[in-house]
Amino acid sequence: MYKKIGVISAVSDESEPFFKRMQTKSVTKKGVWEVREGELAGKSAAVLFGGVCRANSAAAVQMLIDCFDVDAVIMSGTAGAMAPEPRIGDVIIVTETCCHDIPSGTLRMFFPFIKDEVFVPDDYLLECAKKSGKKLPIRQFYGRSVSGEFFVADKGRDEINRRFSPMCVDMETAGVAQICFLNKIPFLAVRAISDTEAESGISTFEQNLKKASQNACEAVMSIIEEI
Repeated sequence: MYKKIGVISAVSDESEPFFKRMQTKSVTKKGVWEVREGELAGKSAAVLFGGVCRANSAAAVQMLIDCFDVDAVIMSGTAGAMAPEPRIGDVIIVTETCCHDIPSGTLRMFFPFIKDEVFVPDDYLLECAKKSGKKLPIRQFYGRSVSGEFFVADKGRDEINRRFSPMCVDMETAGVAQICFLNKIPFLAVRAISDTEAESGISTFEQNLKKASQNACEAVMSIIEEI
């Protein structure tokens, strides 16, 4: 269905499980990024880590679209749980995403005049996620993610929950989703929980990064197999 699937993460630990499972055919240096092309689950793919925060990952995914001809994008990585139920290692399939640190209406008021500031995944990719999730031993949830330019531990948590009631929070998903929306490219985000309200902070994130990244990769690989 797709010529080439782009798989993007924020940091190297989130991409490493894909590098290990990929049948790599080429590695291309483009700007500050290194893009690996090959096959994942028998599908043509381009994989990279783009950097933390919205600007880095947004620039990286635009480069994937312009220079590597990807016609679908899956974001894989980690996130902090905001809802009470997801625990560390659980996978979140993002059903909608927006920025929690941009005033409401900003994207609608200025070019390119985005009518809806909440971005949703591609229907087909979401359906593939629902089908593939039934085959995995990893707990899987569906819900809203929100993105912002700071790591959410304790400060700001209550305000974000009050305004958005998200399942999880990260620093990149909404930025990548916005770029895919502007380019009319199908998009899906898969995030595994690295920290929670009860187990919070940068040190907890670092402790659980590899495990959560592996679980996100397993979920994405299962989705790609379903495509």
